[in-house]
Amino acid sequence: MEAMIEDTTPSILRLEDLSPALIDMTLEEVEMPCQSPPSPDGPDPVFIERMGADVIVVRRACSSSRRLSIIGSDGQARTFLIAGQQSGGQGAAEE
Repeated sequence: MEAMIEDTTPSILRLEDLSPALIDMTLEEVEMPCQSPPSPDGPDPVFIERMGADVIVVRRACSSSRRLSIIGSDGQARTFLIAGQQSGGQGAAEE
């Protein structure tokens, strides 16, 4: 069954197909998540430059999550795992 799911469901999706609003969103002056608070001695904050084009489907333990890449103003891509609620059958209904 696992092989059948892998064969019929793509593991890479396009963000422009899933969420065009996220692609069109203005990201000026939005700081990259998960940074340390700004301090006078610390590094300059990294801002979100754009969203990555691909959404990777991560399948583990009978559930799936989505992995997004966010490109920062420093040119580095950072990946974030978007996990839905894991309460009972609700995750299966959303999938």
